[in-house]
Amino acid sequence: MGAVDWGISGATGLYAVIGDPVRQSLLPRLMNDAFRHHGIDRAYIALPVALNNLAQSIKAIRGFGFKGINVTMPLKEAIIECVDDLTDEARMVGAVNCIAERREGLWLGTNTESVGAGLAWQSILQPHRVFIFGAGGMGRAVAVELGRRGTGEVFIANRNYERAAALCERSNAIGKTHFEPLAWEPSVWADILAESDLIINATSLGIAGHGDLASQIPWVAVKPSAVVFDTVYEPLQTSLLTQARARRMEVIEGSELLLWQAVASFAFWTSKPAPVDIMRRTLRESLSSHY
Repeated sequence: MGAVDWGISGATGLYAVIGDPVRQSLLPRLMNDAFRHHGIDRAYIALPVALNNLAQSIKAIRGFGFKGINVTMPLKEAIIECVDDLTDEARMVGAVNCIAERREGLWLGTNTESVGAGLAWQSILQPHRVFIFGAGGMGRAVAVELGRRGTGEVFIANRNYERAAALCERSNAIGKTHFEPLAWEPSVWADILAESDLIINATSLGIAGHGDLASQIPWVAVKPSAVVFDTVYEPLQTSLLTQARARRMEVIEGSELLLWQAVASFAFWTSKPAPVDIMRRTLRESLSSHY
């Protein structure tokens, strides 16, 4: 369906992204363009919510009848106490970034970062061996998706080895995939990288130019046909992606993760196919003007 005349009325369904900060969030543009495309009477806004004010804010949001929300930092774990039920993805990841109102006003929380990560790479490859840098929130989301898909082997390197080991132990309980922790030591990565089909940066290294994962990777050992996926999207072109492209490797930009988790949120709320091309164009235009 094409674009329609747009106006907000008393019947308009309300949606929002909450977090601290959310002023620069690109989700309102993405979601409102998607609603317009389908001619759905809904509006999406950004609401700043501090962690120490979460319970009061959620009470107000529910009272105002919002139909769905996205949740960003630093609320994705604390918000679990504010929903009525969780999907399997949210329960396994231990974090919620998307909530939908279900029957009788009950709130169901899910994690579309997990699903979105899988959507970002599935059109390119079906990996057998994966190397993940990072065992934080994004690392957990990616690990859950790989486990659900039955990927053969997943290796997780984290600056805190115990955190990587705990994530692997938890992920091995899924039962379909073998997870193994690695020390944060480039000399032990080489043999694994030589056989990895997909290499994922799920750390904060590279955000706004802070930290440089690329300089720590033994590139000479990396499998030439591997796909490099950087979940960082600020800046769009990280040093990791630059180094991978210099070696003529295929890459997935962090903007793709942002896009596909938004696509998954739209489907979770509406049960309609998201207008991916329109949302991608909006995202690209927004990122170009912001960064």
